[in-house]
Amino acid sequence: MVFLTNAKKLKTIRIYLKMKQEDLVDENITRGLISMIETGKREISNNVALKIYNKFEQKAKLLDIELKIDSGFLLRSPSEDAELYCLKKLNEINKDTDIKEIIEIADKFNLLKINVMAYAKLGEFFFYRKDYNQAFVNYNYAIDIFKKIK
Repeated sequence: MVFLTNAKKLKTIRIYLKMKQEDLVDENITRGLISMIETGKREISNNVALKIYNKFEQKAKLLDIELKIDSGFLLRSPSEDAELYCLKKLNEINKDTDIKEIIEIADKFNLLKINVMAYAKLGEFFFYRKDYNQAFVNYNYAIDIFKKIK
């Protein structure tokens, strides 16, 4: 799973909606600012993100496209996106391979709370399959991470 930076998100959505940088220009937003945000030279502010989001929403309606993002999408870091993705996946899990994918993502982004939840869920999964040794090992991993978090 790939989680994009703010710059990549902005550019990807803009291109998906067949918009040019000029289409995002406003009285407070210049084409230069959009370019600097897309190249990662400037961070996007709350005010600018909200205005750009509204322009994306308007264009999506014109194209009859359902845009499945919220106003905070452009402001979230890849780590925050990974955390939201993992939390959503943890609620929908039905296989141990899904949990292992979540653990890999949590390790990559150092999401300790997600790791705890995933190992506890994996322990629960093995417990219900009556594989008590594996359940114990995974519960123990969860406890060790809790100790690190304090």
